[in-house]
Amino acid sequence: MKSMPWVFGAYLLVFASPALAQSDAPCALSRVEGNTAYVLREGKSLAAQSGMDIISSDSLRTGDASRMTLSCTSGVVVTIGPDTWIAVDQVAPQQGEIRLFDGIAGFVLNWRKPGVFQIRTPSAIAAVRSTEWVMQVKSGATSVFVRDGSVDVTARKGGGSLGPGDGIDVSDQSVAEPVKRWGQARIDLCNELLGHYW
Repeated sequence: MKSMPWVFGAYLLVFASPALAQSDAPCALSRVEGNTAYVLREGKSLAAQSGMDIISSDSLRTGDASRMTLSCTSGVVVTIGPDTWIAVDQVAPQQGEIRLFDGIAGFVLNWRKPGVFQIRTPSAIAAVRSTEWVMQVKSGATSVFVRDGSVDVTARKGGGSLGPGDGIDVSDQSVAEPVKRWGQARIDLCNELLGHYW
């Protein structure tokens, strides 16, 4: 696992990003890598750029050589890996919902007051209060790994509560396997996909 100093860097992105300080938008792209990253807004595809405001109802897509970081004034930081498609349904203080249709994303949630944040995939829902975790969707199946804090994962059949180092796999039919400790090789693969900012 990566060292804790990076986590403090992520929090600085949330609270010190000039784009967020100058805008009323709930979120902004604090980092964009590669040239195949797009924001889908009102039927238009816009090239993603650092500092770009992101609003509820926007979708974000990356190609196979691109990554983005979404930083929100609410205290949510989302690291979006390659070949990923997410939709920002709502990100507000102490509540939010993002849909992860395909690909991999890492989440850091730093809320000072209790709240609920949900990530929905085609086969599972992860509900968290304050934590760091990764979700990956491939062919409709979902994998969740918790780096810090706790995450409750719900599927049509099964689910569980995950703590640090725990992971769960949910099939494309929304059937959850038991919660288990992930091996370092699998954690390293997630870290590699998300890049050194994660």
